[in-house]
Amino acid sequence: MQLRRQGMTYSAISSELKVAKSTLASWFQKSLENFSEITKKNISENRKESKERLLEFTKKQKKMLFLKYEQAVKDAQREFEKFKLDPLFVAGLMLYAGEGDNKSRHHIRISNTDWKLHSIFLTFCEKYLLFSRQNIHIQLLIYADNPQDELENFWSEKTAIHKKNFYKTQIIQGKSKRRLQFGICMTIINSTRLKYKLLEWISLCKEQFAGMV
Repeated sequence: MQLRRQGMTYSAISSELKVAKSTLASWFQKSLENFSEITKKNISENRKESKERLLEFTKKQKKMLFLKYEQAVKDAQREFEKFKLDPLFVAGLMLYAGEGDNKSRHHIRISNTDWKLHSIFLTFCEKYLLFSRQNIHIQLLIYADNPQDELENFWSEKTAIHKKNFYKTQIIQGKSKRRLQFGICMTIINSTRLKYKLLEWISLCKEQFAGMV
């Protein structure tokens, strides 16, 4: 095989080794078969090793995320004692408890038609979650007969969030109702760590103040 790889012809190899061409062909055939089996075995072993490495990497990633979220809960418990008497802190928590998405563990989302409530929650996010308004997203839900550009400008102005941070506006077929003339606005923060912290704060707030009424 080495001579063949060097570019020598069957005739030249036959002459060099004093071996018939038919014998050479048989040798080469067996060598190719052995090479093919070795290649298949190597591919199989490499796939197995790759899968094991991927599983190990995934396991480490999950462990790191678990520790990260566990730390977020511990931070929330410590910070709650610091913030629990701040009116804006409690207002933000109760606003989210009533209007926010408590199902997802990965997103902080609050929906309402009142821009003032969104403004309160946005200030809460900046002050207590330390999340920049520049990284917060907005999505609108409006009726087909609502002036889309006008409403997007309205919510951008009231929330101080640039329109580049707006997700695609969702359209409801039909005529708008008076109470929904400005549509429904959703404020969105994509952060699992902060969601863990927020939900822990809400839980602690309920325990702290529920028995005081």
